[in-house]
Amino acid sequence: MNPALLLLLGLRVKAVLARTRRLMAKPAHAVATAAGAGLLVLMILPGILAGAGRGMEIPPEYLRHGMPPALLLFFLATLLGARRLLLLTPPEIVFLLAGPFSHRQITACKMIAGASGSMLSAMLIAIWMRWLAGGWLKTWLAVGLVMVFLYLLGLVVVLLWRTAKNGLRPRVFRAGAILLAGLILAGITHTITTFPFSELLHAFESENPVSALRAINALPAVAVATLPFQLFGMAFAGMHQGVFGPWMGALVVYNLLLAGLGLALPARFDDKTVRESYKSDQKLERVKAGDWGAAGPFVLTRVRLPDFPHWGGMGAIAWRQSLNGLQRLPGLLFIVALVAAPGMLTGFSDIGEGALVVLLPSLLIVTMIGAGRGFGCDFRSDIQHIDQLKSLPVRPGLIALGEVLPSVFLLLIAQSIPLAAAFYFAPDLWFVPLGAFLLLIPVNLLVIGVENLAFLLFPVRQKSAATDPLAMLRLMLTGVVKLLCAALILGGAFGCGFAAYWFLGGSWTAGLITGGLVLAAAASTVMAGVAAAFNSFDPTVVAEN
Repeated sequence: MNPALLLLLGLRVKAVLARTRRLMAKPAHAVATAAGAGLLVLMILPGILAGAGRGMEIPPEYLRHGMPPALLLFFLATLLGARRLLLLTPPEIVFLLAGPFSHRQITACKMIAGASGSMLSAMLIAIWMRWLAGGWLKTWLAVGLVMVFLYLLGLVVVLLWRTAKNGLRPRVFRAGAILLAGLILAGITHTITTFPFSELLHAFESENPVSALRAINALPAVAVATLPFQLFGMAFAGMHQGVFGPWMGALVVYNLLLAGLGLALPARFDDKTVRESYKSDQKLERVKAGDWGAAGPFVLTRVRLPDFPHWGGMGAIAWRQSLNGLQRLPGLLFIVALVAAPGMLTGFSDIGEGALVVLLPSLLIVTMIGAGRGFGCDFRSDIQHIDQLKSLPVRPGLIALGEVLPSVFLLLIAQSIPLAAAFYFAPDLWFVPLGAFLLLIPVNLLVIGVENLAFLLFPVRQKSAATDPLAMLRLMLTGVVKLLCAALILGGAFGCGFAAYWFLGGSWTAGLITGGLVLAAAASTVMAGVAAAFNSFDPTVVAEN
């Protein structure tokens, strides 16, 4: 490898350390960093204590048979963004492609940078899972090698795909891609139809999940797909029993072989790669500006909507935000499908009411994901256009509704997936998903309204929060306050609904109506606050942040 590339990697590390020292020299930033570190410790402390309490009680068989499927699922989730592993940043395009470096040397440089980042991330994970290999240091090395392997495997998959696409004729490549997709679809179908649901339920009822894990690993498609990860299951089981050195050496050799395969494959950083890199950088800048949905793996570019009614000027704003949200909706639906998948699989075993126990809690996760910045269609994505919105001859309340309502109803579409599955698996309890569907409208309006109210009162751009400890601390504290406010209001509505249910002789209708009215009143109050916050918002804050 060219020594200049190693020097460049070292200079990047020095630049990060120098920027950190400059920030820590300011008392306010130092205090903010200490407060943020304290909040982080409070968040990870339960995991540390739980790991210390478990000690070495987990049987090695759990690791041997449970780790390969878990690593496969994690790899599939990260594979969606694997194509970005070979993309370059604008400074890398200027300095690396114009320098006397071969494409293989640039690939090796990116491998070293990615592996170093994986090892740093493993340091935090090892705090929770230090019981895996008998200590924090050993667990850090073992988990770090796992994360490096997943990174290298994604890189190799991208290189193999590019090599096949560039080296084969288009017809041959398309035929091979169709064949590969057919094999994957056949494997998924065979796995679902032959999945050992009865053995799985019996194993968990008898508190012996090892037999269920063995049955899952015995499925042909699972056995083939988890083949690259079997060594890690055996290695962690061996490390858990005290045999650390030989297994650690095996994992190091395994990673080196994968890295050698990646360097042996041709990596072409051509004009197409440069264009894709610039597009990826533009998406990253949009994410830093507040449009988190721009980074999703499934973003539609051609979406059409009919014109909305005028509605006092609210219709045009709602139309524009709905168009932006629909472009991001497929990515959120994919995440929702992953969240609801365990409940759906459980429902296949005809457990009836038990399906609701698994499916309905997924609504909370879906709501948290959607209430974040997954759609990019409210005030948080319009931070650059606040001054234009304030200049419109439209009442602040209508502007607030036009900005927020699209996220409310798009989130309701995503929430309909677990609700529909709950109705399908437990049709006798149809009133539960129906009542949840009706209550989700004021709940979504409340949650997304609180998000926007907090943003308008304390606007922090993601770009500034990533480099400024004060902005990061403000972002963390604002998140805690938002969570507490939403929890208090939802808890109060639940209490009022339960009181109506109790005093009116167990009437579910009275409870739902009372709870819904309380939620609607709270959501209306929050939206009034959003309108007032927008009316008094100072657009110059955007330039400062």
